[in-house]
Amino acid sequence: MLRRKHLELAGKFHVLAALHRFGIEANLALAQPDNVDISVLGQAGSAITIDVKIVQGAEEWVVDQFTARKHHYVVVVAFPVGANGVVAQPEAYVVASEVLHKFIVRRKLAKVSLETLAKELAALEAWEVIAAEQAA
Repeated sequence: MLRRKHLELAGKFHVLAALHRFGIEANLALAQPDNVDISVLGQAGSAITIDVKIVQGAEEWVVDQFTARKHHYVVVVAFPVGANGVVAQPEAYVVASEVLHKFIVRRKLAKVSLETLAKELAALEAWEVIAAEQAA
C-alpha cells in the first residue's frame, strides 16, 4: 500500500515535470474533487485539469473512475519494472478525457492496453495536446 502511494506521488510529479519542460505553468491540486490532480491555467484564463492514473509493471491500464469533460485530460503514467524489480523510467499516455471516455464506452472496455493507447489514440508522450490547448 505504501509503495502504491509513493508511485502515485511520483506519477503526479512526473506529469508536472513534463509540463514544465514544455513551458506550461502547472500546479499540484491537492484534495480536489472530480479527480483533479493537476491544474493548468490557460491563456484566456480558462482552467485545464488533469487526472493522473498509475500503472505499475503491467501492459494494461485497468480502467478506473474518471470524469469526462471539456478541458480535462487523463494521463496514464506507466512504471515498467526492470531488472531485479527496480522501477524503470516512466512513460506517459496523454488523452483528452472525452476522447478516452468515448473510446472505452464504444468498445466496452474494462482494461486498455498501453500499446492501444499509443497506437489508436496517439497518446504516448502526447504533451502537445495540453500545450496546444493551454496556448489557445
